[in-house]
Amino acid sequence: MFAVKIYSVPNDIEGTVQAWADLGFDTIMTGRECLSNSVFLKKIHEAGMKLSVVEPVFLAPSEAEISHGATYDKALFRDGTAAVDDWVRFVCPTDEKWLSSVYERIKKDASLGVDYLTFDFARFFLFWEMVLPETPPSALKKTCYCLRCRKAMEANTSETEWRKKVVTQAVRNCVEAAKSVNTSVKTGVHIVPWKTDMFDDGAGGALESVLGQDLRALSESVDFLAPMTYHHMIHQNTAYIGEVIQNHRAFINDRIPVVPSVQVKELYRNDVLPREEFAEALRTALKFSTGGVSFYQWSDIEESPESFRIIKEELERYGR
Repeated sequence: MFAVKIYSVPNDIEGTVQAWADLGFDTIMTGRECLSNSVFLKKIHEAGMKLSVVEPVFLAPSEAEISHGATYDKALFRDGTAAVDDWVRFVCPTDEKWLSSVYERIKKDASLGVDYLTFDFARFFLFWEMVLPETPPSALKKTCYCLRCRKAMEANTSETEWRKKVVTQAVRNCVEAAKSVNTSVKTGVHIVPWKTDMFDDGAGGALESVLGQDLRALSESVDFLAPMTYHHMIHQNTAYIGEVIQNHRAFINDRIPVVPSVQVKELYRNDVLPREEFAEALRTALKFSTGGVSFYQWSDIEESPESFRIIKEELERYGR
């Protein structure tokens, strides 16, 4: 998979699809906002490309969705306050009414003949993009502590085991929902770009103990893992991309492909992401990946001829 992420339909659909073909992309990873444009979807398939749709799981609905009737129970911190950090707002992970709506939405999208569905926000709350390497594990606030979740925790051996079970089951249900209407659809899950032992507070690495992402269990349900290896965003070097990919591959014993995503442009920090560093990030991702690579995001490539050149050269060197 050599994919690019895009979250709105381009004005020049034909020209954009041709540019993607020139770059060597074989998969277009879209937000759900793009699904209503049948011309866009048709042009992607006519060009011989696969269509992948990003499906948020526990991300709370937008104000627009709420105004159209969406309801949900909020995820809560231990002190009872709502789990909110800037734009990041999460649904309580045991809100069955919400989950039922997610599964129905996934069935609807899968029925459109898409090739892939990737499950995003399939985890517990955290604004991970703002977590620095030196952040103490104790600073990562856990959820959910509503009465319903507290009771569910008590029935498990530990909070970590409970969080892992909740996320794993939700993803499994998402896969089953998709395949119930589209047996050929492939699925993946977006993984927070941490190694499995990072930010260990004594209850295990935060990937499991805070976020509930059990890579081994998830690898039994989906067709690929998609770590969001945005190294610059989280103040890491390019070598870190390879470390994360290798860690995830080893943790799942290469059961399924690991398809990393690389960021094209700086985000959540003021420092510019140099083009040579971007090129090195891409080379590193390609070196250690077992299933290709995806790019975040098209709008950043489109505005940068140098990024366009780098991607074309590196993918051609890789054999695209």
